[in-house]
Amino acid sequence: MTTIGKSPPSSNFHEWDANLFDGVSPSPQPIKVSVMPNGLHIGRLVDEGVLWRYDNLRQTQGFYAGQQIRLETCGSPSQVLTISDANFLDVVHHIAETRVAHFHRPGEQSRRPLWIIAATIGIICIGVWMYVEGLPSFTKLVSQYVPISWEEKTGKAVADQAIVTHHECVEPKRKLIIDDLVSKLTTVLPSNPYTFRVSVVDSPVVNAFAAPGGYIVVYKGLLQFTKSPAELAGVLAHEIEHVVYRHVTRMLLQQASLGVVLGAVTGDLNGAMTLGVQAASILGGLAYSRDAEEEADRAAFKLLIAARIDPRGLVSFFERLQGNHFQAKLSKYLSTHPPFEDRIQALKVAGTGMPERPLQLITPVEWGEMADICFVHASAQQ
Repeated sequence: MTTIGKSPPSSNFHEWDANLFDGVSPSPQPIKVSVMPNGLHIGRLVDEGVLWRYDNLRQTQGFYAGQQIRLETCGSPSQVLTISDANFLDVVHHIAETRVAHFHRPGEQSRRPLWIIAATIGIICIGVWMYVEGLPSFTKLVSQYVPISWEEKTGKAVADQAIVTHHECVEPKRKLIIDDLVSKLTTVLPSNPYTFRVSVVDSPVVNAFAAPGGYIVVYKGLLQFTKSPAELAGVLAHEIEHVVYRHVTRMLLQQASLGVVLGAVTGDLNGAMTLGVQAASILGGLAYSRDAEEEADRAAFKLLIAARIDPRGLVSFFERLQGNHFQAKLSKYLSTHPPFEDRIQALKVAGTGMPERPLQLITPVEWGEMADICFVHASAQQ
């Protein structure tokens, strides 16, 4: 509110009778109001005039024909101006134009229900399109701009929650074998910005999943189901590529609210922690798209070859998992991955580029002892 003196503010103004509730006196004060291009000039009977700027006013009445016009100042205490003449708003719009777009005349308000209905239908249609087509494309684009620090914070929250739920297996000798496999794979990754961490949890379910930022969770059931270190390396390579291609980040953003998505792009670490805790309960059961799985398959196969690890381990793991009906009942890996037939065939075709001399990863005796990795829990070491 700006004081402008007692003299007339301009020769180009319209004057109206009004009542002012100043927030102090219980009774209204009769005043004169002049409509100006940049605000309302309030000329009280005894005080000097003031200018109420349009951007500091909100309309709370006068939307419908026959209703008294009521304008309130923003801030505290609020002051109220009431005007009975319905032509007042027409004059305000004529003189102030775009400055009073937030003031609605009765004629405009009568059309609002139709606009509301049309807008609602439009929003529903856009929402359906976004869910089916737009959202995956949008999150794929957005995921490329999410800071690594946000992914790491989210992934750590996911892994920590899985460890709390199932207990982490930390027998040192077996854990070192897994860490060594991861090191062999990540050493040959081109331009890798992540630090990969694998946690084994004590659960009989045949499952493994990647979390954003380089965190991978392997269930004891999957570890026991693998028949060779090459099979385990194939699974790890597949999950590593989900992280590198940001499939898992994209999938989580598709499940999140728009506010979380925007927070991810801006690097909101508090939002990352919240999303990570929520995602821990669903990430192991979310299915990637077929395109994402095939992309991870191809990249994992190349990664295994670059690391001089026999890539046929990935193929044999998929074949046995698909054909073993008993284990499939305990497996989430089947339910979260599209059918394996075409993917297995594609991997077999790619097998022409296998390394000549695959590495001997560990001895058969050492591999036979891997099932005992859960002999020691993290809680037992504390």
